[in-house]
Amino acid sequence: MERRRMYVSVQRRTIFSDPEAESYEFKVDASEEEIQHLQGLMDQLGKAETDVISNVLILTPLEAEDMMNVPYQQRLNAVYMCIHKLGTSDTKRFIEQMLD
Repeated sequence: MERRRMYVSVQRRTIFSDPEAESYEFKVDASEEEIQHLQGLMDQLGKAETDVISNVLILTPLEAEDMMNVPYQQRLNAVYMCIHKLGTSDTKRFIEQMLD
């Protein structure tokens, strides 16, 4: 399984191979399968945001806050765990500092 250097923007939910193409937050070394898995996690993160916006309109503020935070945070944690697993040593260090 061949790994290649990829650049990840969680903010934009994108993964790309050219570091000059866009701005990015993280560098990872990943196989095609791992890249697809990470992209799927980021797509789920986007869906969680969309679901929150839809649900906020029909829920009380307290219910809306719970619905926003829990599913979104779980998906965001999964994205960062995957990036940490695949990340360069600098990426791993940065994520570990974020979690401290």
